[in-house]
Amino acid sequence: MKKCVKCGTELIDQARFCTHCRAPQPMPEEMMQTGAPYAGNMMNQVPIAQGNGPKKGKGPLIAIIAAIVLVLAVGGGFAAYHFVGVKAEEDEDERSERRSDKDDEKDSKDDEKDSKDDEKDSKDDEKDSKDDEKDSKDDEKDSKDDEKDSKDDEKDSKDDEKDSKD
Repeated sequence: MKKCVKCGTELIDQARFCTHCRAPQPMPEEMMQTGAPYAGNMMNQVPIAQGNGPKKGKGPLIAIIAAIVLVLAVGGGFAAYHFVGVKAEEDEDERSERRSDKDDEKDSKDDEKDSKDDEKDSKDDEKDSKDDEKDSKDDEKDSKDDEKDSKDDEKDSKDDEKDSKD
């Protein structure tokens, strides 16, 4: 038996590669002359291992990569929808709150203005009431004056009649 030129593992004499480290091994002279892969009695020989074993297709690797990409795409889509949707709801809530605050502020100013207008109206009503009272008193006075004038006119008329008879 011979040893691997790289790692020292024991190999069969006809081995072209190390079964441990896969390093190429020099060929014996017999094999070089005949070009045969085996030397000596063919019944006692073990075939030389070629390559890295049975070749595997790229199908499973592609399937794994596709699954990872799909999971990332779905997860990313869900995350984007969730966070963007939540952010949009928060923005709408903030806008609604700002609108509500502005409406409250406007209502407060309107209430203040209405209160001032009511105060002014109340003062105007009070003034009108006083004016009405004064007018009423003036009307009473005028009425009394008219009665007095009427009595005076009556008296004058009687006096004139009396004078005319005399």
